Amino acid sequence: MPGKIFSAVFIIKKGIFVGKEINTLELANWGRKLVERHFLEMDSWLISYSIPRAEARYETLLRKNPEILQQIPLKHIATYLWITPQSLSRIRAEYRKRKTKYKT
Repeated sequence: MPGKIFSAVFIIKKGIFVGKEINTLELANWGRKLVERHFLEMDSWLISYSIPRAEARYETLLRKNPEILQQIPLKHIATYLWITPQSLSRIRAEYRKRKTKYKT
């Protein structure tokens, strides 16, 4: 399948941390960096996707991940963009119309 999307999942048993002190500096730093990175990604995502209009969010998604439309159902993309599938359909039609208008 061309253009696969890869993800990584880390599983850490809850019992390792519950009721125990994290006694290694390396593990504590790893946890801090993980939380910081997640916070920065969420902050960036909120700024990128919550402020602009739906059309701008769609265009940003296309610019950053053009292959995503071929791999993920549109209803999931609509949910990700915080719009209805019907709105996404309208936005896509308008985007295609603008794109062909500028090509001719």
